[in-house]
Amino acid sequence: MQEVDKLRYQEKQMTYLSKRQIDELMYSIESRCINTSTLYVVNICLRTGARWGEAQNIKKEQLHSGMVTFVNTKSKKVRSIQLEAGFYTDLLKFCALKEPNERIFDNCISSYRKAIKRTTIKLPLGQLSHVLRHSFAADFLIKKGDILTLKEILGHSDIKMTMKYAHLSPSHLKDALTKNPLAGKWRGIGGKKAKSRQMKKKT
Repeated sequence: MQEVDKLRYQEKQMTYLSKRQIDELMYSIESRCINTSTLYVVNICLRTGARWGEAQNIKKEQLHSGMVTFVNTKSKKVRSIQLEAGFYTDLLKFCALKEPNERIFDNCISSYRKAIKRTTIKLPLGQLSHVLRHSFAADFLIKKGDILTLKEILGHSDIKMTMKYAHLSPSHLKDALTKNPLAGKWRGIGGKKAKSRQMKKKT
């Protein structure tokens, strides 16, 4: 079996939400979701790049000093992410009656699924909740965030995992424009024909 080549799968394009889609989703949640945990879990995912399970299973003791600390993560890494002051304050109010070792949120993936269905958003199979994590990463890089910082925020064990988002960086897009073998050498259709005639004369 060691001599058998590994199967190669076509990498799927990651979907992320536009600002308009995020606004539409948040309106659907705020106006129709009975399960109040949904709003906070979605906010945490979009604000920190957390996986759904990491956000939904937060205990009160994981909130401290304006940050949320994620434990029992997929990569086995413990990581702390700063939260916006106003959101952090409301989060503390939401869980004020909870014990330190008690979960803050109820299970709310079903509520979130219904909220998505009420919008015009169409997601690929398997990206229902992960699209929130992708959306955080996409926005982070589009706003010129550092790829190594993103790696730590997302808790990736290998930079190769984070590099899947690199194409979203404006500097990455600019590099493709300026660092190719024909950069700055386009002469237009007329120029190309003239060059072709010159080559024929030489031969």
